[in-house]
Amino acid sequence: MSSNNSPPKGGEGSAGDVPRSAASFASAEPTNRRELSAYLTGSAVLFAAYFYFIAWIHLYFYYRELGISLMSLDIPIYYFIVYAYSAIDRSSIDTYLLVLAAVFAFSILDRSWSVDRIPFVDIAHRVLLTGFLLLLFIFGYALARTQGLRQANDARLGKILYPVHLAFKDVSRSPVFAEIIVADRNFELSLITETKDNVYILREPTAKSAVSPIAFTYTLARKDLSYIKVDLLSEGYSDSQLCGIPPVCDLIRFITEPTNEKGFVAR
Repeated sequence: MSSNNSPPKGGEGSAGDVPRSAASFASAEPTNRRELSAYLTGSAVLFAAYFYFIAWIHLYFYYRELGISLMSLDIPIYYFIVYAYSAIDRSSIDTYLLVLAAVFAFSILDRSWSVDRIPFVDIAHRVLLTGFLLLLFIFGYALARTQGLRQANDARLGKILYPVHLAFKDVSRSPVFAEIIVADRNFELSLITETKDNVYILREPTAKSAVSPIAFTYTLARKDLSYIKVDLLSEGYSDSQLCGIPPVCDLIRFITEPTNEKGFVAR
């Protein structure tokens, strides 16, 4: 009669499962990290593409209304992602809420659903995500175009551009220079933008109560100018103008304003 000194079969299986289970958890953790990193990277690239698109549309319509080709400004590509915020910043608080809702909706639609194993649901899920991304493009185009045209209108009204004064090295080189000097004396010139080679000047009538039916944009070479003087005019900013987002303004005001001994904000 032979004796079996080996451990019970069930015990062998239980003891053997422990290291295998630990190894599976150890291998699953970096896999999950890689999946999360890939997801975040893909989402960041997607939203960067949207921001670039919104900024390009915004700047295109803004400069087009002022008679300037966007291609002539040589704006670096990475600047467009930053400029995209100006299209949103000039909007109401409702636009901020819509952007947050869009991000939340994207995070829901872009993830895998437990019912995706059903063929019809999987197809509907993909159609919903595709339609949502297309709606984002349409909404982004409408928002950027509207804000670009509105900003150009504000520029024509003298709300956002600074008055500028120019001095030419040789006025006799062009009859246009003499025309610009006369407009300068009448305070009709404003600085639109500038590059390393050119300066773009807007000439509007002095009456800024309404957009003039005609205006002029001058593209001047820097080499023809001896100096440019910009008038920095400001009547001061309110709290809402400094911050732009009312809830954030209230929080900043609560943090930065001094408090009295009772702990209330001093007014």
